[in-house]
Amino acid sequence: MIISILILCSTNLLVAQYEDVGCATSPLTDSDIPEGYSNSTDSQLLMSYDPIVFNVYYWGINEDDGTAPGSPNDISITEERALRSIQMLNISFNKHNIYFKYTGFETFNNSLYYEISGHNEPGYKNFSELLNFAQSNNNQYYKTNAINIYIFKPYDFAGIALRHKNAIGMHQYFGQDFSRIGLNAHEMGHNLGLWHPHDGYIYPYVEGNPYNTSCEVVNRNSNNGQPYNADIAGDRVVDTQAAPDFRKEHYWELILDFNIDPEVAEDTYTPWLHYNQNDCAWESHPKGIDCLDEPYQIFLDYDNKNIMSYAPWECVNDILFTPGQLIKTWETIQIDEDGHFALSENSIASLYEPYKGEYYVAGPSNPAADKPLFQPGFEYRFVNCDCFAEEDCSSPTPYEEGNSTFSSTSQLLLSFNKEEPNFDNITHPNHSAIKIIFPNIPSNDPLLDPKRCYDNWNKAAIGGSLTKFNDNVFNTNVTLYPQDSASINNPNLINTIDPGLYKIEKVYEDGATQQTVIIKDNQ
Repeated sequence: MIISILILCSTNLLVAQYEDVGCATSPLTDSDIPEGYSNSTDSQLLMSYDPIVFNVYYWGINEDDGTAPGSPNDISITEERALRSIQMLNISFNKHNIYFKYTGFETFNNSLYYEISGHNEPGYKNFSELLNFAQSNNNQYYKTNAINIYIFKPYDFAGIALRHKNAIGMHQYFGQDFSRIGLNAHEMGHNLGLWHPHDGYIYPYVEGNPYNTSCEVVNRNSNNGQPYNADIAGDRVVDTQAAPDFRKEHYWELILDFNIDPEVAEDTYTPWLHYNQNDCAWESHPKGIDCLDEPYQIFLDYDNKNIMSYAPWECVNDILFTPGQLIKTWETIQIDEDGHFALSENSIASLYEPYKGEYYVAGPSNPAADKPLFQPGFEYRFVNCDCFAEEDCSSPTPYEEGNSTFSSTSQLLLSFNKEEPNFDNITHPNHSAIKIIFPNIPSNDPLLDPKRCYDNWNKAAIGGSLTKFNDNVFNTNVTLYPQDSASINNPNLINTIDPGLYKIEKVYEDGATQQTVIIKDNQ
């Protein structure tokens, strides 16, 4: 069955696709702040933006009885799926200096908002109503300091975002696997101010049709008598070519060229009829024209694989944005029309903080809790660090201390790439500092230095040895005394040995070793 999607009749509402689900968009009625956007496509300007971090919080919606029928394993959301979403968002946006910090998830039970309609289907709530409910009673299900992502069962669409409102809604399969990376990035693109490249799209010019006012013409030359309107029509980004809705071209052909009733066309059109899904190329055809009868000029990658387009998911999972789109996201963040971005912004230092678990400091250990976990989606390098004698590194040193506790040649102890599938593995090992590889940051930038040295020796050793240098000098004439956990941790160990030169070596459960040389005299 083919299901269509409708952008809700609100000036800021955007609806997106899910897998093979199409989109039936309403005419765009809002306009950008004239003085707020530069319409720039300058890649040098794009490189000038400093990294920014946003908090993200997830909400899973269940039926009144706490069930979520139809969702994976009948569970609306899990921490693993939320982390998979954060992983996909960071993979998609980190290369553009935009970062997301996972701050948690919750669920709530309410059958009224379990299944949401994208086009006001009778008997169903829409996303605006869900958000109003979430923000009622002093923001009961809305975090003012985060981008809020709601996971529910969509009746007739896959994802939705309220532009610059920090509110996104997505299908329950949003974080199931990497085939959904496009859905997550697409919706976040909407939240950051982007429209679909095909907004305003229609085939021939039709007198009186509401699309005409926002139909972006193909022509980019304003000197030949034809209008140049890429800055005020379509998606209002000048380097996204005027393009059709790749999925629904045949739908419009049936309506406009064959006078087929829209409901019949909805049930009979062939999705992506003019799009070759094998090589992700749009196949030009006689009816591939804009509202002024100009043939579309569709180019590979940025046009027919653009993440904000309705190309098939397998063709947009490279997450391609144009420079103009990215600059518009940054300018949307800077304009911050409603103040939501400033409220949800966090620091770069927050990326060096675990989302879960605790650092062992002292006393009895708790293996279930003593494991600080870090969110996926980053290139992590945990390198050896040695705490200076005058410093206390039983907890990680403050982020601001920079590289004072390790060497540039520090040994790599553990590393993870951004696609790491086992989230429980991404932990900060003892005796190491954290290095995050930030894309597009110069190699000599202090931001790339390891941070937060954790060099804790308070936990009891699991064993070790006592080596006596029989000649009281460092040579091979030694006697080795193996020690078990009880003896090596005995505070009176030194009192029990004869005078002489010794090396005490402690071995810890994480593989670390600590050596101490002592000279015991006759006193």
